[in-house]
Amino acid sequence: MVENSEIFSLKNLESAIRKNTSQVYGEQELFETHTFDADRMRRFTHAMHSLSMGSASVWPALLPLGACRAALDIGGASGAHAISLAAHWPTLTCTVFDLPEVCPLAADYARHYGLSHRIGTHSGDMWRDPYPAADLHLYSNIFHDWPMDKNRFLAQKSYAALPPGGRIVIHEVLYNDDGNGPPAAAGYSLMMMGWTQGRQYSGREIGDLLRDVGFGPAQVLPSLGYFSIVTAQKPQA
Repeated sequence: MVENSEIFSLKNLESAIRKNTSQVYGEQELFETHTFDADRMRRFTHAMHSLSMGSASVWPALLPLGACRAALDIGGASGAHAISLAAHWPTLTCTVFDLPEVCPLAADYARHYGLSHRIGTHSGDMWRDPYPAADLHLYSNIFHDWPMDKNRFLAQKSYAALPPGGRIVIHEVLYNDDGNGPPAAAGYSLMMMGWTQGRQYSGREIGDLLRDVGFGPAQVLPSLGYFSIVTAQKPQA
């Protein structure tokens, strides 16, 4: 945040609004930059790990995941959420799905936590490459990076890849359904304008999206702080 503090200036906020372009890295696309700038990718991944571990430690205990066998942490970066899933559910194996440049860092974190035997990596691009087999798909702080049409693509892709009864989990800071707050979600949306193409969404927006692509009724469960999860299951055949 300190290294990129200029992104949070009023000047850059105005530029993001006028140009409809993220301001990070001199208006270079965030994730595309990480494919060729290994140093920035490492710093970003380590920072996201420190920001993620607190909220990752809470939500896996809110769901009945005893029947799940394989979790896919999509765009999982350091694998913070895979680490917490493995810690909470000892029969669950986890795979971090991310770009080839990121996966070695996730493997290092799994080793650090003594979970290499239960957390693996699978390199790929979520927009182009097929997902490996899993009965639980997690997107943490992924939907807020993208506009809703791209999130619909990801939800449809998960619906097609999951088996009947499979579960999707979206972990985000959510707006209230009536759009009147909380201020933290609005602040997070402003930050996303500087970093990505997306914004924060409400639980209703995400739940409606999941229903539209075929998932069953969505649950919205508060997690740590301003974070919540939106979760739904693919109907049984």
